[in-house]
Amino acid sequence: MQVHIKNFRGLTEAQFDLGNITIIGGENGSGKSSTAQAVTAALTGEAPIPNLKKQQYQRLVRIGAAGTWIEIKTPDGRAIMTYPDGKAYTEGKPPRSSVYATGLASPLEMSAKEAAEAWALILDTEPTLEHLEQALKAQALDDIGTITATVRARGWDGAHAQYKEDGARHKGRWEQITGERYGKTKAEGWSPHPLPPGSTREQLEQAVQAAKTTHDKAIASMALADDERDKLLFAANTLASRRDTLSGAETAFKDAQAAYGKEHDLYREMPVPDEAPLRCPHCSKPVRLRSGKLFAADMGEHISREEHKAAAARCEDLKAKMNAVAETVMQARSLVAQSESAIAKLNENEGKITVDTQATAAALDDAQKVLKHWTAVQDARAAHETVLRHVVIVDILAPEGLRKRQLDAAITAFNTALQGLTGASKWPRISVEPDLNVSFDGRPYTLLSESEAYRVRSIIQAAIAMRDGSELLVFDRADLLTKKGRNGLFRLCEATGLRCLMLMSASSLEELPKLQGDNATLWLSQGMIAAIP
Repeated sequence: MQVHIKNFRGLTEAQFDLGNITIIGGENGSGKSSTAQAVTAALTGEAPIPNLKKQQYQRLVRIGAAGTWIEIKTPDGRAIMTYPDGKAYTEGKPPRSSVYATGLASPLEMSAKEAAEAWALILDTEPTLEHLEQALKAQALDDIGTITATVRARGWDGAHAQYKEDGARHKGRWEQITGERYGKTKAEGWSPHPLPPGSTREQLEQAVQAAKTTHDKAIASMALADDERDKLLFAANTLASRRDTLSGAETAFKDAQAAYGKEHDLYREMPVPDEAPLRCPHCSKPVRLRSGKLFAADMGEHISREEHKAAAARCEDLKAKMNAVAETVMQARSLVAQSESAIAKLNENEGKITVDTQATAAALDDAQKVLKHWTAVQDARAAHETVLRHVVIVDILAPEGLRKRQLDAAITAFNTALQGLTGASKWPRISVEPDLNVSFDGRPYTLLSESEAYRVRSIIQAAIAMRDGSELLVFDRADLLTKKGRNGLFRLCEATGLRCLMLMSASSLEELPKLQGDNATLWLSQGMIAAIP
């Protein structure tokens, strides 16, 4: 792997080959960090200084130069970076390293939120939809396709929020059905009243229908038909008016009877035309016979036939009127009797309905209540089962659910790799904790000394590089480590199997380790890099 740097910051021009392990030494301010940044820029295609804006790229160009050229090539391809335009070029299969492998970024130096997001990408902790399907199947959940589609459409957090909201809605439905506050234990065996064991909806509906039929028959056998009841009610309600009619008819009959009697008496005493008077057998005086009785007769009295006929006609007319009024009285008496009979019959039947149908009505009400209670129990049970189903789904989708289990598994695997690297380097144990904080020999990263923190960053850097397929590790400021610590860093590089570039401050060539074989030690001075003979 060959490196060519021209006019980058303090570097004039540098061309060198990277061995398995390459050390570049130099005094402070000689351009070691610039070298690390140049290599990083070419390998990552990123600006080598965090938060450097594009309009500031001119600062990466050596003063007095028109532009910067950085090239790293292998037999398979090359990666080129130029400034101030910040353009990256590649040919073939270019050498590549991540921002973590080159030290440009580290989750150890990020905020908690940024570190969590970085670790999720580094460790690939985001579960796949296949992982989700397996978790759902393990819980014997149905409608897995809908759940995975929701995650695909709304993301894990969006799906988690939706199913959590749906679960709360089904709790509300349970509370609406039962009229009680939801509780898991309460909901398990909730029932407003004891129910017949083993009952089905069909059986209970049949029981309601049977009770209704019995009740209807009871009413039909005792109660009046609607049309007959209407007639009786009419008769009962007209009793008072019928009595008034009867009273008026009876008065009219008495008047008609009196008028007829008077006219009849007059007619009876009237002499018959052409009738010769009789002689009283006792006194021989003239008499007349009327209705079996003898009346004194004036021998001079005389009435014409027309007068007698008219009197007879008046009498017959008054008799006919009297008979007509008598008929009206008879009809009125019949209607009054009918109204009184209707009232008696209504009272009799109403009493029978109240008393005789009480048992059938109660039986029907009981059967309807049992069906209503059974339905409420079934509806509440369905709502409860839906709530439980959503609890399981929410637990799986929650950040501490499947994603956390995936993270824990990834951390465990990553820690296994860290143990291998710390064992190879002979440094104390380094671990990523479940909360994504990193510890060194059991102590948190934030409490470590500078050299201890450097070793932690180096191990984490190497482990990430091995995961993401980086080709080169870049360790700037390796002089923070003592000789013993640097030997651990060499062993770490060998354990990864990756090329490593170390940059160290030194006052003279003699202070640098002399690497041989496929390794190299270089010296940086006055913006130029040269191999140590």
